[in-house]
Amino acid sequence: MAGSAKRDPSRKCPRTGPLILYINDLPELVDNFTMLFADDMKLYSTVNNKSDQEGLQKDLNKQLNFNASKCKVLHYGRKNMQLEYTMNNGHNTLVDQAVEEEKDLGSLLRT
Repeated sequence: MAGSAKRDPSRKCPRTGPLILYINDLPELVDNFTMLFADDMKLYSTVNNKSDQEGLQKDLNKQLNFNASKCKVLHYGRKNMQLEYTMNNGHNTLVDQAVEEEKDLGSLLRT
Protein backbone atom coordinates (compact mmCIF):
# COMPACT_ATOMS: atom_id res chain seq x y z
CA MET A 1 0.00 0.00 0.00
CA ALA A 2 1.55 3.20 -1.15
CA GLY A 3 1.81 5.97 1.40
CA SER A 4 0.65 3.89 4.38
CA ALA A 5 2.92 3.66 7.40
CA LYS A 6 3.52 0.31 9.03
CA ARG A 7 2.33 0.01 12.61
CA ASP A 8 4.76 -1.36 15.18
CA PRO A 9 2.76 -4.11 17.01
CA SER A 10 4.96 -3.82 20.12
CA ARG A 11 3.99 -0.17 20.57
CA LYS A 12 0.94 0.41 22.73
CA CYS A 13 -1.45 3.16 21.79
CA PRO A 14 -2.07 5.87 24.40
CA ARG A 15 -5.29 5.58 26.35
CA THR A 16 -7.52 8.37 25.13
CA GLY A 17 -11.22 8.32 25.75
CA PRO A 18 -13.24 5.93 27.88
CA LEU A 19 -11.86 2.68 29.20
CA ILE A 20 -14.11 -0.20 28.20
CA LEU A 21 -14.32 -3.18 30.56
CA TYR A 22 -16.03 -6.36 29.56
CA ILE A 23 -17.95 -8.36 32.17
CA ASN A 24 -15.59 -11.32 31.66
CA ASP A 25 -12.66 -9.11 32.76
CA LEU A 26 -14.20 -8.17 36.13
CA PRO A 27 -13.14 -11.27 38.10
CA GLU A 28 -9.52 -10.35 37.41
CA LEU A 29 -10.04 -6.93 39.04
CA VAL A 30 -11.37 -8.16 42.38
CA ASP A 31 -9.92 -10.34 45.15
CA ASN A 32 -13.15 -12.05 46.26
CA PHE A 33 -15.29 -14.68 44.57
CA THR A 34 -17.46 -13.82 41.57
CA MET A 35 -20.17 -15.52 39.54
CA LEU A 36 -21.05 -14.25 36.07
CA PHE A 37 -24.14 -14.78 33.96
CA ALA A 38 -24.84 -12.65 30.88
CA ASP A 39 -24.47 -9.05 32.13
CA ASP A 40 -24.90 -9.90 35.83
CA MET A 41 -22.13 -10.33 38.36
CA LYS A 42 -22.29 -11.66 41.91
CA LEU A 43 -19.47 -10.61 44.22
CA TYR A 44 -19.36 -12.67 47.39
CA SER A 45 -17.18 -13.71 50.29
CA THR A 46 -17.27 -15.42 53.65
CA VAL A 47 -17.07 -12.67 56.25
CA ASN A 48 -16.07 -13.87 59.72
CA ASN A 49 -14.42 -10.72 61.03
CA LYS A 50 -13.72 -7.06 60.35
CA SER A 51 -10.70 -7.90 58.19
CA ASP A 52 -12.87 -10.05 55.89
CA GLN A 53 -15.40 -7.23 55.66
CA GLU A 54 -12.66 -4.74 54.76
CA GLY A 55 -11.50 -7.05 51.94
CA LEU A 56 -14.99 -7.22 50.48
CA GLN A 57 -15.43 -3.46 50.91
CA LYS A 58 -12.12 -2.91 49.10
CA ASP A 59 -13.52 -4.70 46.04
CA LEU A 60 -16.73 -2.63 46.22
CA ASN A 61 -14.66 0.58 46.35
CA LYS A 62 -12.97 -0.19 43.04
CA GLN A 63 -14.32 1.94 40.22
CA LEU A 64 -16.42 -0.79 38.59
CA ASN A 65 -19.42 1.48 37.93
CA PHE A 66 -22.05 -0.82 39.41
CA ASN A 67 -25.58 0.51 39.47
CA ALA A 68 -25.98 0.69 43.27
CA SER A 69 -29.78 0.79 43.03
CA LYS A 70 -29.73 -2.70 41.47
CA CYS A 71 -27.36 -4.18 44.06
CA LYS A 72 -28.47 -6.20 47.07
CA VAL A 73 -26.75 -7.53 50.18
CA LEU A 74 -27.70 -10.98 51.47
CA HIS A 75 -26.43 -11.86 54.96
CA TYR A 76 -26.32 -15.65 55.48
CA GLY A 77 -25.99 -17.42 58.83
CA ARG A 78 -27.37 -17.00 62.34
CA LYS A 79 -24.09 -15.60 63.62
CA ASN A 80 -23.75 -13.13 60.75
CA MET A 81 -22.57 -9.72 61.96
CA GLN A 82 -24.93 -7.87 59.54
CA LEU A 83 -22.15 -5.43 58.58
CA GLU A 84 -22.80 -2.46 56.33
CA TYR A 85 -21.30 -2.05 52.87
CA THR A 86 -21.04 1.03 50.70
CA MET A 87 -20.42 1.57 47.01
CA ASN A 88 -18.84 4.34 44.94
CA ASN A 89 -16.30 5.17 47.67
CA GLY A 90 -18.85 5.71 50.41
CA HIS A 91 -21.44 7.80 48.60
CA ASN A 92 -24.20 5.18 48.17
CA THR A 93 -24.85 3.11 51.28
CA LEU A 94 -26.12 -0.37 50.60
CA VAL A 95 -27.48 -0.96 54.10
CA ASP A 96 -30.97 -0.06 52.81
CA GLN A 97 -30.54 -2.73 50.12
CA ALA A 98 -30.00 -5.55 52.65
CA VAL A 99 -32.68 -8.14 51.93
CA GLU A 100 -33.76 -11.46 53.42
CA GLU A 101 -34.59 -13.01 50.05
CA GLU A 102 -33.81 -12.33 46.41
CA LYS A 103 -34.96 -13.99 43.19
CA ASP A 104 -32.04 -14.80 40.94
CA LEU A 105 -32.23 -16.72 37.66
CA GLY A 106 -35.56 -18.20 38.67
CA SER A 107 -34.41 -19.36 42.11
CA LEU A 108 -35.40 -17.74 45.38
CA LEU A 109 -32.41 -17.21 47.68
CA ARG A 110 -33.28 -16.81 51.37
CA THR A 111 -31.05 -15.86 54.26
